[in-house]
Amino acid sequence: MTAFSAGAGAGVGAFGGLVIAMWRRSLTWSVLSAVLTDTVITTAKMFAIFLGALVFSDMIGFSGLPDEVVAWLTGSGIPPLTVIFVMVLIYL
Repeated sequence: MTAFSAGAGAGVGAFGGLVIAMWRRSLTWSVLSAVLTDTVITTAKMFAIFLGALVFSDMIGFSGLPDEVVAWLTGSGIPPLTVIFVMVLIYL
């Protein structure tokens, strides 16, 4: 059994880091400002990646490409395990 969930553990770790930085007196307003700015930039980049992936997957779905690939694979006579093996190789 764990003491925290993943999100709560991240919050406790961030708070612990803040307390340690304040205790060591290495946290100034300029350092805090730089850290918060970097955090906002990183979060914005992550959201941009997620949004791009969402739009890309919707466009692929709307284009009908998945249905065409399934029809092509079904009609080609390639054994299902071969298709799975090729997919695994692509992801590696």
